[in-house]
Amino acid sequence: MTDSIRNQDHTKIKPSKVLHKESYRKTLKSVQIHHKTSKNLFSRLLHAKGMDNLHDFLASTFIHPKVLLSATIFTLIGELISIYMSEIFGYSYNYLLFVYFFVLGYLVSITYLLIRSRFNK
Repeated sequence: MTDSIRNQDHTKIKPSKVLHKESYRKTLKSVQIHHKTSKNLFSRLLHAKGMDNLHDFLASTFIHPKVLLSATIFTLIGELISIYMSEIFGYSYNYLLFVYFFVLGYLVSITYLLIRSRFNK
């Protein structure tokens, strides 16, 4: 679909934000009609006005793909080292280490991104 529409003079005009929001609202309502009650309530909660801003904030900070990827890599490396160490020294393996490594990797990654963003300004 093109970014512009044509009026009666066949000149291109860009659709306004109001037109876009109205189209979004109508589409959302038409989809929500076919949901069950619980799914409809959850959908209304997710698509409330302030939720888009919250989603954008969370996506740019806490749930950033780089943060999750680096936390996962940190977890993988930490798990491999802990399994290797428990095998060599005869310790029993603690399965809760997986959670600890993920949280630690997440915190290290968030800290790194925050420090890097402070120095880039």
